[in-house]
Amino acid sequence: MNMPKLPLKLNQMLTSIEEEQELYPGREQELASLQKYIDTGDLFMAESTAERIIEQQRALKHTREHGLPAHLQQLCDSIRQEAEPYSGRERELESLQKYIDTGDHFMAKATAERIIEQQRTLKHTREHGLPAHLQQLCDCILQEAEPYSGREQELASLQKYIDTGDHFMAESTAERIIEQQRTLKHTREHG
Repeated sequence: MNMPKLPLKLNQMLTSIEEEQELYPGREQELASLQKYIDTGDLFMAESTAERIIEQQRALKHTREHGLPAHLQQLCDSIRQEAEPYSGRERELESLQKYIDTGDHFMAKATAERIIEQQRTLKHTREHGLPAHLQQLCDCILQEAEPYSGREQELASLQKYIDTGDHFMAESTAERIIEQQRTLKHTREHG
């Protein structure tokens, strides 16, 4: 790595990157970005990128020597034990694996938590039906139906969110549909 006169902290970080080298997908691109930030004098971004590379290298080394951190292993175990299929689950599992493979434990944790939440939501829905508030919104959509351009696509999105266990987005979409229907009805009746 080409190192012009740099602050001591950044020089130490660059030394750590070299001495603690761990290969992972995307590392070469990150090193190229780091070099670009150094070349352009963007020391803030250089330090930020160096910190991320060091963190990922150390996470990979720890995983190689000791396995995943306990909290992350527990999340992965929960995903397997509580498996509920849904559209996009395989893609999310691939993302989770990519984050683990690159040592990005922060994103791996966030992805694993999202998968678990969706699986639990789907299981609850399968066993008990939709939450009352969401069911009321869906009933309201049917009772107050008003055709408008894009309604079918919004209904398809609503169904997708329900099918994947994303009740937050389902509620948001249902509320938007209801608002649109009521606005159209009011305009039709009152001009």
